[in-house]
Amino acid sequence: MLLSGQQVKTKIPNKLPAEVLSANKTGELAEVENDIRLVFAPADPFAIVVLTDGIETASKVQSAIGDFALAAYQQSNG
Repeated sequence: MLLSGQQVKTKIPNKLPAEVLSANKTGELAEVENDIRLVFAPADPFAIVVLTDGIETASKVQSAIGDFALAAYQQSNG
């Protein structure tokens, strides 16, 4: 799958368990951090999309995106 080769892993996957397979497409501009990802979690695979605009600190937003994705993973795969 083409999207599984994405090298940017600082957003959705950065806090997911390393063994969880996923495929995504990111997007970045000066005040934008976006990520869409298919997460092939063992119990309940899911898709997650995070779009931002007007950000001030990319690293803080990337960390928050990771937190959001981890919460979604834990909710669906407890």
